[in-house]
Amino acid sequence: MKKIIILTLVSLLVLPGLVLAANDVTVPQATNILLLGDGYTYVLSADSTFDSITVNESNISFIVSALSSVTLTSSNKQDFNVSLSNGYVTATKTCGDSSSTLVITVSSDAPDSYSITATPTGLCTAAGGGGGGSAGGGGGGAVPATPAIPATPATSENTAVPATPAIPATPADAAILARALGIARNMVKESANQSKISADVKEFKLTATAAQQTAMNNFMTYGISANTINLGEGERRAVLRDYLDTVKRSEVDWADVERITTGQKPINRNLKNEQAQVSTVLAAFKKVIGHEPNFKNSKEDLTWNTMMYRIRFTRDLTKEKQGITAFQAKFNRLPKSPLDWSTVRALGYVK
Repeated sequence: MKKIIILTLVSLLVLPGLVLAANDVTVPQATNILLLGDGYTYVLSADSTFDSITVNESNISFIVSALSSVTLTSSNKQDFNVSLSNGYVTATKTCGDSSSTLVITVSSDAPDSYSITATPTGLCTAAGGGGGGSAGGGGGGAVPATPAIPATPATSENTAVPATPAIPATPADAAILARALGIARNMVKESANQSKISADVKEFKLTATAAQQTAMNNFMTYGISANTINLGEGERRAVLRDYLDTVKRSEVDWADVERITTGQKPINRNLKNEQAQVSTVLAAFKKVIGHEPNFKNSKEDLTWNTMMYRIRFTRDLTKEKQGITAFQAKFNRLPKSPLDWSTVRALGYVK
């Protein structure tokens, strides 16, 4: 079955004394997930916690462990079939007047991680509900919130695209992308930008297929969301260059690109490349904070990831000026490199 997106939890950083716990994936806001199999959008509730998520064509799979908690809501009142294989994981389903809800919880004494798959099976009935096993239907009227998980790029112009995308659009096909964003296609710009994309891929010593380069070109030309449209073409290219440089992957995770542009750390990282950058980023981090990162401190965690993955924030010129002033005070020079400018953003927006 074709996978639409895979978000895999990997280590933040390998440093002496660092302990990585399960449930490091926490959803900061309600998130819409579109399943192409049924065309419906499902809402992953804020504060859901799990180890990883895989969105397939017709179902959603989670890796969960002790104290994981996942809440999915269907405004179309879809029932869910849930795969359960042990007594540590409980699935509770309710079917309300206007929506259905699935809640997956894991007991605190669960000794291992488990793969749980939720598959919509059709309309729920009010007689469903209950806890454990593969209980029946949904409930709760959660309102779809700001989307955070784009789907993987479609491969055909025949793929149905909602007039108003439930999730940030994906850039595989320029015609579909432009329609999804509600903007006119500009083939002249696409042609002009192609050589820039090819040069960037070559500069970072990556190999990209024609389809991958096309998706990158479409992102640079159009964006994939209101946030990335507002960046402008030049900054979108800078974001993409930073992604290629730090993640070292030509198969771009567009969900992570959206996160990087909205003040969030990426999920699908490149641990090997991250380790290679540790010494450089760590030296700059210690200049900024004064000690090695404490990832239990949310500001230090975001500061580290802002510097490591060059995260952007909604622009505030006052904060950026403050960041530049702080950078000059700490480093006795003006910022020049991409790492320098990400350090400026960490000083201005996070610290």
